[in-house]
Amino acid sequence: MSSPSRFLRDLAKKTNTASAARAVLRAAHVKAGPSKLGDPRAGLPTAVLPADGNRVTAENARPGSADWRMGAGKSRAATDYERQIKGYASTDSVAAGSSIDFHVAVEPAGAFTVSVYRLGYYGGAAGRRVLVSPRLEAGPQPVPTPDPETGRIAVEWPVAWTLDVPADWVSGTYVAVLDKADGFRNYVPFVVRDDAATADFLVVLPSTSWQAYNWWPRDGATGRNVYYGYVSKDDAEGDPALKAKFSADARGWISNPARATQVSFARPYFADGLPDGFVREQSFIQWAEGVGYDLTYATGLDLHAGRIDPSKYKGLIFAGHDEYWSTEMYRHAEEAVTAGTSLAFLTANNAYWHVRYDEATRTMSCYKGFEDPHVEDFPTGMWRAGDGHPRAEQQLMGVQYSGIIKGRLPLVVRESGHWFWAGTGLKDGDELPGLLGGEADSLFEAMPRAKAEEQALLTASPYTISNGTRFVQNTSVYRAPSGAWVFTAGTFLWPLALGHPTYQDKRVTRAMANFLGRVRG
Repeated sequence: MSSPSRFLRDLAKKTNTASAARAVLRAAHVKAGPSKLGDPRAGLPTAVLPADGNRVTAENARPGSADWRMGAGKSRAATDYERQIKGYASTDSVAAGSSIDFHVAVEPAGAFTVSVYRLGYYGGAAGRRVLVSPRLEAGPQPVPTPDPETGRIAVEWPVAWTLDVPADWVSGTYVAVLDKADGFRNYVPFVVRDDAATADFLVVLPSTSWQAYNWWPRDGATGRNVYYGYVSKDDAEGDPALKAKFSADARGWISNPARATQVSFARPYFADGLPDGFVREQSFIQWAEGVGYDLTYATGLDLHAGRIDPSKYKGLIFAGHDEYWSTEMYRHAEEAVTAGTSLAFLTANNAYWHVRYDEATRTMSCYKGFEDPHVEDFPTGMWRAGDGHPRAEQQLMGVQYSGIIKGRLPLVVRESGHWFWAGTGLKDGDELPGLLGGEADSLFEAMPRAKAEEQALLTASPYTISNGTRFVQNTSVYRAPSGAWVFTAGTFLWPLALGHPTYQDKRVTRAMANFLGRVRG
């Protein structure tokens, strides 16, 4: 592995700031527990509401349960230090009628159960328990040493339980809740697909980005993701220049140069087991299912593998922070727009890093500033700076990543006469407080733009990054020559404004309903 470049040093600064932004989202997830989202349809006129009677409305009419949330009963999160209970699934998505394996380690050895919940609205409970396993047994399992060349950590724990997914389960985002008798709990998320179904919208969950940010085990010594690894305190103490680059984290020192260039899907997620920033996806799911949109679900790896046929849907909704894209993902998304299927990107900094995925080993590669020894089409790195194949993300999304927000700032409205803002009461210059956060997108005038018959920049929100550079954030919608609409929110916090009990903004829900109604036709 080559030594870190100036680019990597700059990236280290970026990721240190980004961790603070993600802390805002994690705090929001905690706040979601005791409060309850009101009726998502409230305030939306009939003209923009979907028709009743689809699979999602029928499913959400069933009684829900909030017991899946951490803290319900006597539940408490297992840790990456003690590993009281940890697990991972054999696949990130499974077709209804097929099976999925759960690999679980328990320390010390003992009994546990798996309760499976489908996430949605369910009258504000946000989930419904669909199945509980029999009493199961498992014991401790090893945590491998990271690969010395790539930092990859892949585990081979035995199968503790196999779920035969009933053929009549409604496609959705599911969470397997692993519970020990002593109250320790861990989550394993997965998607149930319906490959034969058509629907108005396909919700795509960002599984590649989930793994890019997955720091398991975040134990101060072992864990790796594509941002960070650890070096021992002894090593750092002996090298003042090295020590100056790191910040302390328990037994080790956080290091950007020690990060992984390959990550495995065969491992638990760190901390409580929900992916980093999962509050974004969960907030959108709660709102959209409560409104009653005709939805079905898949993951980024399904888009990669070609399991998604865009012609079955009026729109694909990328509900979370979808930063890491393979060539196949990008190509399939472009083909969808060309064929007339609309896209909605509900956050910012999407499709920023080019990755490769190996199905046989469940491994994703992203070398970023390090030398990529396994070049196939072009090196993994930023899409906009691809070696011989540059592709500005705004050619697909209309806008693209510009920087990291410190704290939370307002979104500043422009083009208030556009149909997107109809019924919101907003005027040019009005502010949507606290909705610009995490990371932001902007239109780059000097870079290639989307082939659009028309494009509207719906916000113009000034912000300043840590080095003093000023940017203007943009929310964008454009119409492709095929008739497809492409929406990009350009901020991490848009999904929270839709379906988070603390941050929901009715003007944003109306604007989102306007867009989805336009796509639905």
